[in-house]
Order: sequence, then structure tokens, then C-alpha cells
Amino acid sequence: MRINLYQEKGKRKRLVAERIQKVAKELVREIGLEGKELNIILCSPTYIRGLARNYLKRDYAPVCLSFPLGEEGLVGEIYINQDALKDLSLPHILRHALKNL
Repeated sequence: MRINLYQEKGKRKRLVAERIQKVAKELVREIGLEGKELNIILCSPTYIRGLARNYLKRDYAPVCLSFPLGEEGLVGEIYINQDALKDLSLPHILRHALKNL
């Protein structure tokens, strides 16, 4: 599986990026989504709150949001509140997000 990692602003630390890639690949194999492409976007609480307002009609900053895209070869996009990575387990966040695709 190809995992594309993006960040809303600033530069992500290389070790964080490598860890996200590693955990995501393991979970993708476990869930059975191999052979597909996935976009993971790290974003600020303000950005993800805007997405929640627009798409869920809820005014809060969730830990993550998953959007299945249904395009050929592309499973979807996962937006992760980068502040949540400080408090919650990355495997827990990604497992939850992948199950909602």
C-alpha cells in the first residue's frame, strides 16, 4: 500500500513521519486494505474543526476524520488532529480511522 503523508503547515519531524508510515502499513495489512493508496493529513485543531463543521455539522475539533473516496486505487483520506497525537496512541487513532473508511 502506498501511504501519502501530508501536513497542513510547518514541517513534520522525520521520526514522526516514519512512525506514522510504519504504524499505518502494519494496520493496513491487518485490516486487509493492501494494494490501495491512502492519504494521511496531519492538521491543526482549527483546520479539523472546520472540516467537522462543514461535513458533520458539528462544532468541535475531533481527534480524526475519515473520508472514503471510492476512487480507483485510493481508499480515502484520514485527517488527524496533530495536537491529539500528544495525548492518544497513534495505533489507536489510525485503527479507528481505517475502520471508518
